Amino acid sequence: MPRLLHKFCIVTGAARGIGAAIAQAFLEEGARVLLTDKDVPNGQKRADELGVDFRELDVSREDHWQALAQAHP
Repeated sequence: MPRLLHKFCIVTGAARGIGAAIAQAFLEEGARVLLTDKDVPNGQKRADELGVDFRELDVSREDHWQALAQAHP
């Protein structure tokens, strides 16, 4: 059984690099994944490639975190 089955993971900085690799690994382990990044075009592109949802998130902005928490309780 995949180790992250029935888990929901929010990955920040997921448009490229380590964040994108982490998102891929979580998916391979069975997690439901939400990609986030402040780079909207590349974040959405990566999400489309992986078949997951994307949300703009600048981790330095509290209002972005609040909106994310309200959308994904």
